[in-house]
Amino acid sequence: MKQLKKLFLTLLFFGWKVLSLFGQDGNQPNILWIITDDQRADALSCYNQAMSGKADSPLGYVMSPNIDALAEEGVLFTNSFCTTPACAPSRAAMHSGQYAHHSGIYGFEYHHDGPDFVEKTIPQVLKSVGYHTARFGKLGVRASHMNVNGEKEDNDFYSFEVDVKDLQKAGYTDYYPHTYFDNGRVGKKAEWFYPDGTMRSYWIDREDGIMPEGNEAAKQAIVEDQELIFSYTRSNESLILSGVSSQPASMTADARITQAFQNYLSNANQTYKTMDGRTLEGANSAKPQFINLGYQFPHTPVLPPKSFRDRFKGKTYKVPTFSEAELEKLPNQLLRMYNELKIHPMTDEEKQLLIQDYYAFCAFGDSLIGEAVTAFKEYSIQNQQEYLIVIACGDHGWHLGEQGISAKFTPYTQSNKTAIIVVSSNKEKFPSHTVVSDYLEYVDFAPTFYASAGIDIKENTYNYLDGYDLEEVINGTKPARGYVLGEQNHLGGDRAYLRSENFAFSMKARKKSNKPKEGELNTLVTWPLTCSREDAELALFDLRVDKGEHNNVAYDEAYIELADWFRNKLGNIVLGDGRIECDWNKSNLWNRSNFAEGADDKVLDIPKEFIPEIETVLIPLDSVSISSYEIELEEGSSQFIPITFVPFNASEKELEWSSQDITIVSVQEGVITAVKEGETIVTLSLASDPNFSIEISVSVFALEEIEEEEEESKITSMEESMNSSIFKVFPNPSSALIQFSSEIPLQEVLILNTVGEKVKQIKMLGQEKINIEDLASGIYILRAVFEGGKISNRQLLIIE
Repeated sequence: MKQLKKLFLTLLFFGWKVLSLFGQDGNQPNILWIITDDQRADALSCYNQAMSGKADSPLGYVMSPNIDALAEEGVLFTNSFCTTPACAPSRAAMHSGQYAHHSGIYGFEYHHDGPDFVEKTIPQVLKSVGYHTARFGKLGVRASHMNVNGEKEDNDFYSFEVDVKDLQKAGYTDYYPHTYFDNGRVGKKAEWFYPDGTMRSYWIDREDGIMPEGNEAAKQAIVEDQELIFSYTRSNESLILSGVSSQPASMTADARITQAFQNYLSNANQTYKTMDGRTLEGANSAKPQFINLGYQFPHTPVLPPKSFRDRFKGKTYKVPTFSEAELEKLPNQLLRMYNELKIHPMTDEEKQLLIQDYYAFCAFGDSLIGEAVTAFKEYSIQNQQEYLIVIACGDHGWHLGEQGISAKFTPYTQSNKTAIIVVSSNKEKFPSHTVVSDYLEYVDFAPTFYASAGIDIKENTYNYLDGYDLEEVINGTKPARGYVLGEQNHLGGDRAYLRSENFAFSMKARKKSNKPKEGELNTLVTWPLTCSREDAELALFDLRVDKGEHNNVAYDEAYIELADWFRNKLGNIVLGDGRIECDWNKSNLWNRSNFAEGADDKVLDIPKEFIPEIETVLIPLDSVSISSYEIELEEGSSQFIPITFVPFNASEKELEWSSQDITIVSVQEGVITAVKEGETIVTLSLASDPNFSIEISVSVFALEEIEEEEEESKITSMEESMNSSIFKVFPNPSSALIQFSSEIPLQEVLILNTVGEKVKQIKMLGQEKINIEDLASGIYILRAVFEGGKISNRQLLIIE
């Protein structure tokens, strides 16, 4: 009997230990929630591969090996949409699990927990069921706590915090926009930090309007050193859209965020000093961890470190097509968005650079995510704990020329579509090698985390949640949504939108453009449904024939009934199915509108007679033109040729490109690449009209000699090339093997990128072939070294 009792006590103790490791129900995983900032889905090769079968973005080259590996290890959601295309309201929706029209947070309002309708956030709920909560980097939720005296205090969402601003203030960054106060706001300085410990700065603005002597000179020196391109065509002209970081990769703000996270895990169960000088407790391994890792990349300022920026130099991107004629059919709100966010007037060279740097910044961020995930997995395995990793690649999207802008804030696809990746140690819940195309919305994070933590989200306590548990989306328990929703009020007042597979619709959602306030809460809530079509500022895009959202058909005769149907469907949801308007300057003043309760049924039951047949909406093409019919290129360089279609919304715009001599230039989807010196013709024709063609004269001149540099990693001296008849490389372009033919014995082959850095070196030893499958597609310099030290250079084009 004593032995049985001893065995029982042993099992009881062991069971308690298991519960302490794995949570209250024995199955609470450590959770890592990674959120990047302003990241497009097409910055991920895995997403592009899933959507098109190609690793490159529709615009060109991207690099994301770490996230790609995670997508292979878990589930990739390819149809993910934020619910508000702006940082603060999107992150508020993510943390609350509620749409903007249910949380009352439509923009950059400073909100609080005083009103009766406000629910707990994810970290608060998880804390209540045993989790230790921590965050690193950017939170971006403009929330505060209302105390018993009606005073606002800092929120206490997370038990442990290392904020990016604290790291920046301590100098652990490359760039810090520092706002100064002295009995009121003085102004904002751009502060740049360098690896030798120095800091340089200039004033961005001052309240008194008086810039100190030498400020402009200091700014221009930094602009030149960091190669900055500002948003000079946007209403906010001080944003940095392109440039290079002043710090090496390991000393940037995002790298420091990663290091702060790693320090927290590596100092588990002990005190340690953080980078910003505080003494704190590391991770408590006796509790499951919920950790929010908030990165700033690729949000402006877009400043990839040089080591990553150089990898993207020489890459040529297809700048998205845009015509100012598109503006003629847009309502005022969308016109205002264009005018405040436009980059269309920028030069082609500037557009190329901002696209290059954006994707380079994303590639750098990918490397940090790889480091962070490795540390998190090691911690979980070491402590015998299950884990769940959820990566939100973007709190919303970003335009790189689509609709003529570089920004977010709009109802268009690029502002709202993202990619989500979920990896779990429990492969039954989140299986490997899985791609899900059902709609995911950013209100889905909360129910997913709660269910993973063992919470029954079907209890009435959680009826306020608008989202789905993603495990149920994967296993088919939840029916697929027929549409996604969103609303924001940052530019030009409230605008709501609804997107489905075939249509994208948006409308004005409030008569006044100001934030809701006392005396106006839902007082005119039905106005968007009863005012004239013109006042409702409708926009409708038929994605069956216009995936790029160029042609607003909301007022076209063939679409009037369909636009009206969408107006009623969306209006009833966001205005009458639990809409909250709150005066956040008050402690508890709000109103809920429920005149159409239950309207959000997730079903898109459009009457068939309202949907125009595609054949009836085809628009003939009148003309095609390009900006230049004669171009000059250096060997190894590329140029994208922008096309102008008239009318801009023509239906048949499929183009075919060909080169008269592919040994001189190659051409693919509008990108002309110079192979070797010479002249040839590139022809552009229409697939729909064999009689139409445009000829472009292309002259290629020899590659300039590259001056020798001291760095070991660069091989940049160049001798006069040998006679091409004694050295040949084929096939070129190639995707796997290249073969050499030479009259002189070949000693070694070097492959360099377009900035002269060595990426591959092969001792030939009598062989005539080399494998290049390990190199990314793009343009390279192939350097052959012969007996006697002679060198010959060839341009090499690697294709997939």
